[in-house]
Amino acid sequence: MHTRRQLVERHGGPATGVRALLAHHQLAELATTYDDLIADLQGGRRRLPRYQTRTGPGPI
Repeated sequence: MHTRRQLVERHGGPATGVRALLAHHQLAELATTYDDLIADLQGGRRRLPRYQTRTGPGPI
């Protein structure tokens, strides 16, 4: 996924066209999903795992 700045720099103008619209749509879906997750957490319909699996580099 590209940032708006990357789209502007790559295409030499405002971020328009199909790729920009797709990126905007995907960002809007992601924001809505996070809003729904927060509402579910606050409403007690979901909970976060107590222990998380470590990812990435570093000692275990």
